[in-house]
Amino acid sequence: MKIISNEIIETSRLYSDNPTDYPFCRIPALVATKNGLIYMCYECRQASDWSVIDIALRRSDNGGKTWSGRRIIADGKGRNACNNPTLLADGNKLILIYCENYKRVFMTVSNDCGNTWSVRTELTDTFD
Repeated sequence: MKIISNEIIETSRLYSDNPTDYPFCRIPALVATKNGLIYMCYECRQASDWSVIDIALRRSDNGGKTWSGRRIIADGKGRNACNNPTLLADGNKLILIYCENYKRVFMTVSNDCGNTWSVRTELTDTFD
């Protein structure tokens, strides 16, 4: 806990993954919804920027004091780097935009607070 200007800021551990599954967890993306839920996506890496990378999701319903277990929502399938997650919220809808191998861009959508996700849609041509 840190005290800054007479305000108390509590901290909690966001990454509690088993290091044998993913030795590195990086590049967090956080979003808070109007109903008080906080969602976090982050890269689960095997090694460097070009290693196999999956993107995980965690949820907090108590202001970030505790977090749900890890759910992989973008899978590198043992060969790709899913990276640079951007997470957006609109009511109960969550939108994840991410890159694959630093050159293709995809989007997946959840309409039920992150419980299920759509088949990914490629957006790469949008940026050309």
